[in-house]
Amino acid sequence: MELPLRLDWSPKRRYDLTDDGDRRALYERALNQALQVEDLQTFLNADLLIDLWPRLWLPQQLRDLWQTRFPQLTSRH
Repeated sequence: MELPLRLDWSPKRRYDLTDDGDRRALYERALNQALQVEDLQTFLNADLLIDLWPRLWLPQQLRDLWQTRFPQLTSRH
């Protein structure tokens, strides 16, 4: 999957979703950079987000906001 420049301006914008590290990197980038709900809907999958959540490297404020809005992110772990 390739993220658009508005989300990822690095030379490596293509992510291999079969690779755990690439999946985490894509989710971290999308969560940190998305300004539109449509980007989150396009690039994130709820079940995969829940699975990856404890292993994502995110700013604490962002993590807290998401966990407050979506408590299911912490319910499986």
